[in-house]
Order: sequence, then C-alpha cells, then structure tokens
Amino acid sequence: MSSVFSPFLASRAGVVILDGGLATELERRGLELLDPLWSAKILVEAHEEIEAVHYEYFRAGADVGTSASYQATFAGFAARGIGTRESERLLRLSVELVERARERFWSDLANRPGRIFPLVAASIGCYGASLHDGSEYRGDYGLSLPELIEFHRPRLRVLADSGADVLAFETIPSKLEAEAVVALLEEIPSPPPAWVSFSCLSEVDVCHGEPLFECFAAAGPSEAVVAVAESTALPRASCPVSWNRPEGPPRSSSRSIRTAGRSGTRRNRSGFQAKPRPRSKTSHPSGDGGGLASSAAAAARRLKPSGPSGQPFQPSKL
Repeated sequence: MSSVFSPFLASRAGVVILDGGLATELERRGLELLDPLWSAKILVEAHEEIEAVHYEYFRAGADVGTSASYQATFAGFAARGIGTRESERLLRLSVELVERARERFWSDLANRPGRIFPLVAASIGCYGASLHDGSEYRGDYGLSLPELIEFHRPRLRVLADSGADVLAFETIPSKLEAEAVVALLEEIPSPPPAWVSFSCLSEVDVCHGEPLFECFAAAGPSEAVVAVAESTALPRASCPVSWNRPEGPPRSSSRSIRTAGRSGTRRNRSGFQAKPRPRSKTSHPSGDGGGLASSAAAAARRLKPSGPSGQPFQPSKL
C-alpha cells in the first residue's frame, strides 16, 4: 500500500519538500497583510499574486503547494460582509490557485526533469488562528470538543471537496483540538489524506501543555491521517515528523517531510524541517521561523519524537 508521499520518498532519499512562507512572499511583493484574515485577505483583493507565489515555490523545488486558506473562515469572511456562498467560493479558489500554478509549472517541459508532479495541500488553521491574537500558540480557547468540531466542520467540508491532494491541519496547539480534527475526518466519506502539525513550545510539549506524544497518539486513530508533526513556536527549534500509516516510513527511519518557517511578520509558523524560498539560494536564520532554506540539503538536524522516558515514541498503531 502506498500514500500520496510515497513517490517523493522513494525518489529523493526519503524527503518531501514543502513550499515556504506564503505571507512572507506576499509582503515582499508589497502587499499589506495586517488584517484578521491575514494572507486570505489577498484572496479577496489580489488573488493573482497568490498564484504567482505558488508558482515561484514550485520553480524553487517545492513538492507540495499549500493553499492560502489557513486563516480563511466563514466567520472571518462574514466580518468583512462576505456571505456564505462567496466564502465557499473563496475557499475553493485558494486551492484552485495552487492547482493553476502547478499546471503552469508542469506545462513547461523544461521543469520536469528530476521532478514528480507536485501535490496540492489545503491549509486548515486551528481555531486560534481565526481569533487573530496568537491563540494558536496558546490553545487556551475555553471551548469544548463539540464546539471545536462545529467550528471546523463547515470549512473542512468545503476543502475536503475542493480537489486538494492533501489536507494540512496546521498549528494545532492542543490534544483536544486534535481530537476534534480526527472526529471530523471520520464524518467525511473517503476524505483526502491529511497531515496534522502541532504548535509546540518545546520538543516534547505542545503549546497548551500536553505532552507531544499524547497529541500524536490522539491524531493516530484516523485512517485519513498519514503524518503528524511538530510546528514549533520557537525559532531554531527542531521539528520532527512521524508517519501514521503502514505505508509510511517507520519511526526509526531517517525519512521525513522537510520545511522551514511559514510566516509573515506577525507569527511564526515553522513547519516540518526545510523548504525552498523563491529567488534565494541561502539559508537565513532569522525571526521568521528559524530561516527559510533553498533545498533539503540545508535542513536542520532530524529528531525523533520522544515519549515520557525520552525514548522514541512508538504508538501501538504503527
């Protein structure tokens, strides 16, 4: 049995390269993102700029392009006077923009040597991201499991039906929200494969305080979840990735998805380990997630997630 990542893992020494910081590159193009919608604001105002950034990341070597839907929610759009139907259209547009950039990239035969047809990931931010106050790095929402499920359900249903190859749940800060995500994935018939990344204050604890290994285990039961990872809130912290399906590499393997900071000026959205930056061939350690890297060769050292004893975490499912 294989997963969507298997061709990449088999062809490049076990590495999948994700794209880089969308907001960072939009700001470099002179766009103002100081808004509760963050980069999703540009879906409304200048979506062609988003497509252009996706295209540049594919040119820079990204195997996965991630949609501008991290902070795009029905409530956030409603606050701007955008109705439900238009909000749905914008969510689907966020995925279409990645698809258009991929098709444009792949249509140029000169781009194909040594490459595999890239994947499109639909980004799904945590509840805290919608609050626009840094709550994704605290997780102190005061919401129950049913309330978190109700928040995520409308957007997930749209993005799961958007044609994306992968669902990317990002900066999940608590075990409870991971449980909400898993519950929703079980509701959807044949959902796309998903990864779940947790925002963490250390290599062993998520931002809300639960042990990382418990959060990994909470995400584990879903057949749709193919990988879990740490999305650290600390610059220069290392970010392990773990596979959650039989076809994924074992915990003892050196294989990984690699990425660097997915950030704008307001937040640090570090990802798995190392990802390319358009128009750059140099790693720049900085406050935007520990620096973006031009290739997998610039990745930080790999770490295995640990259980309470400090030993590599081995959930019983694997």
